Amino acid sequence: MTIKERLNHAYSQAAWSLKPRDGIRKLKAIHTVTKEDKELKWCYLGFMYDHLANPLWPKSRKETEATARYAYRQALRLNPNCTTAMIGLGRILVNREDIRALKWYQKAFQTDPSDPEIEFPLAYAYFRLGKWDEAESQFKRLRRHKSLKFACAFN
Repeated sequence: MTIKERLNHAYSQAAWSLKPRDGIRKLKAIHTVTKEDKELKWCYLGFMYDHLANPLWPKSRKETEATARYAYRQALRLNPNCTTAMIGLGRILVNREDIRALKWYQKAFQTDPSDPEIEFPLAYAYFRLGKWDEAESQFKRLRRHKSLKFACAFN
């Protein structure tokens, strides 16, 4: 099994587990060698910590958000054009209704403007932050894509 397959396997187990911290430990234990594998590992760790940031527990939320931000920034350090990490940082800020989230989403969109999986979070960020006109135009633009693989078609 390749390192990438091991990372994908550990992440999918952790994402669907009732004990996500065990999955995080497994992800951390996988030794990565190449830059791409390290970037993927940091993105997965950021994603896992991001999902552990529960708004019902403000103290632990701050800690896990900080750890998720650290993981995403490590991925960006390895690859400044890592759109997954940019979207992750934007998602953390959108959840706090922070306008700075748009900076990360727009940066990801500028890096890869043809990817609808980047456009949807941007449209959602506009929506969550109360920028209705921008959100509407972004969702309309998304509807024109032929390869929609997610629920934005309902908007």
